[in-house]
Amino acid sequence: MRGETAAAGTDPAVVEGGIPDAPAPASASADEAFEQLAALYARLPAMQEKGRELRAAREARALRGLRAHLDALEREWERLDSECRRLMAEEHALREDARPDDGALGLVRARIRHVAETVALRRAPLAQAREALAEALAQGSLSLDDPLDALALPDGDFDALERDVTVYQEAYALAYGQCKGVETP
Repeated sequence: MRGETAAAGTDPAVVEGGIPDAPAPASASADEAFEQLAALYARLPAMQEKGRELRAAREARALRGLRAHLDALEREWERLDSECRRLMAEEHALREDARPDDGALGLVRARIRHVAETVALRRAPLAQAREALAEALAQGSLSLDDPLDALALPDGDFDALERDVTVYQEAYALAYGQCKGVETP
């Protein structure tokens, strides 16, 4: 009977969880097609829960990535801001010196211009990262207060869940298509 695992030795075209990994032969009877659909339908509530878990994991991974990107940009911004302030204080001290060293003053001013230009170039990406995170939070169901690392799932668990949901969806669509193609008396 379809729905048992290949490990049980009943059907090599069935994968763990009782879902076919290959289309059923075209000669499958109407009874078999409807049995397969019924078995898949019985698993629908559990698979819907897995689907919700997968959506939450995807959203958590996206938020975690956006937050990490924004954090990196903010750290860079703070580093540049601190460097610019330090250089401006150094430039001010050189100007206040009774006998300023024009070479040192010129070098500090060149470094200030370089840092200020870098700060200006980082402004747009920082604003875009903030907007992207705000948009993702507004459109999603999670917040930064949620346990994003736990919801995101470890890579192996995420991949297995995604594979499980995808295989189920494909099997359900196939079974439904076979049933739809069956002539009813």
